[in-house]
Amino acid sequence: MTSRATHFSSCQAPGVKKGFIKSQALRFLRTNSYKATFEESVKNFRSHLRLRGYPDNLVNIVLAEVKFTDRKSALQQKPQKVQNGLTLFVTQCNSSS
Repeated sequence: MTSRATHFSSCQAPGVKKGFIKSQALRFLRTNSYKATFEESVKNFRSHLRLRGYPDNLVNIVLAEVKFTDRKSALQQKPQKVQNGLTLFVTQCNSSS
């Protein structure tokens, strides 16, 4: 796996760090049709996060939210919600410029 996770001590908000972990775990859930390969991917990801300074307790809590038994639900398309009639504009931040 060649994830480019930022180091835990970076200036990212705690919610961003948690969201990154959970979204990556959900990606593994959707892309691995066998429980063993899903668990191996999560195990490798956990090791990578440890090398990037993420605390075990945070990683364990967030990864516990994603279970292979929820795979069927994770594969279903969910309609996007529009809140208060606002349109969300998402852009990328490039800190190197």
